Amino acid sequence: MKAKLQNYLFLFLLLLLASCSSTSRKGKDLPVIDVTKTYPEKTFRLSELADVNYVSLSTDSAAYLFDGNVLNVTPHNIVIRTRRGSAVLFFDEQGRPKSRISRKGSGPGEYNYVNKGVYDERRDEAYLSTGMPGNIKLMVYTSQGEYLRTLPVPPGTSNPIFYIFNDSTLLIHDNYWIEKGYMRKLNELSHSNQYSMPPAKGYDKSFVFISRKDGHVISYLDVPENDQVVLMSAIRLENNFWLRNFSFTARLLKNRHGYLVYNAETDTVYQYTKDKELVPVMAQTPPASSLDPILSMNAFVEAGTYQLIEVTTVVAQLGNPYGNSIMLARNTETGEINQAKIVMDDYEGKEVKINPLSMEKMEEPGLDLVELKLDELKEALDAGKLSGKLKELVASLSDDDNDVYMFVRMKP
Repeated sequence: MKAKLQNYLFLFLLLLLASCSSTSRKGKDLPVIDVTKTYPEKTFRLSELADVNYVSLSTDSAAYLFDGNVLNVTPHNIVIRTRRGSAVLFFDEQGRPKSRISRKGSGPGEYNYVNKGVYDERRDEAYLSTGMPGNIKLMVYTSQGEYLRTLPVPPGTSNPIFYIFNDSTLLIHDNYWIEKGYMRKLNELSHSNQYSMPPAKGYDKSFVFISRKDGHVISYLDVPENDQVVLMSAIRLENNFWLRNFSFTARLLKNRHGYLVYNAETDTVYQYTKDKELVPVMAQTPPASSLDPILSMNAFVEAGTYQLIEVTTVVAQLGNPYGNSIMLARNTETGEINQAKIVMDDYEGKEVKINPLSMEKMEEPGLDLVELKLDELKEALDAGKLSGKLKELVASLSDDDNDVYMFVRMKP
């Protein structure tokens, strides 16, 4: 009975919130997604939702043969972080090597590890988040590796996500408050105080605008927060070690209307518009914190007349650090929701997931990047499962080449 009352109260508050902002949303209802409901399945061809093209990053130079992941994608650059964060590689949009930053060390203008980064190709400025939580630095380089400056950030800043907001400003999401909640939850589970954040604080709020010149705080974005809710699952292993799984959600995601901003603990996604309005655009029910196991909705992706919504089961399991997820597709014209299976047109039987977390790395709104392992592609080629341009590309590659990236551009 208590759980039902909580859900009724939650829905009432959502409706109240929707009514208060109906003018900003031009009369549209706030979509509320029931994450506990079983929706009918529907298979989509990827071409129904997006346009795709393929790039294999060149290995003409041994210095650009890498094992790593994408750091940032701009209109004319693919920026790669090598494994262990030791170097940053720049390729053009065709996959040809351009330049690199390799400044690993402990001296002036050097870093020990690269976490995240964004690149302003017009100014040739790469902003790199370096170091570990509690000792994060924002360091600025040219794409040729010339050190320019370091932007001071609060010492407690944790794993920030950031975008180039305009010529003078970065927009940042700081995970400090989320990490602090995780530590508090572990202390509750272990009945101890052995887990603690560094005494230093992060930013005063999760979303912050800072100066690209010297890092000073310009303003905060007042996105609703609930630091009493912790979306984490944990199980105790041997030696009092806790295996944890979190709600991995895109907290800050660029789209064609501005930015989606999302504190998943509040169950509501907001749009920060180009007119600098903060508008609720989607909500989850029941509240994630009321569910066991936790079901957490991610920020959504727009693809033509559909909103693609990932829902993750947050359960701590050995061998499954990110939990299990499904993709929902909501038709914005009819409101119909299906559980979506998205399959490639030119790779028989290959299912893909559109991942808002990987889209955080893109400067182009609505762009996702899917890495296709070359050894798997070679097997699919031999089995006759590939067709079209993908087949031609894979047939031209040697076994020692880099993996293939599929650029997925959502339909407007």
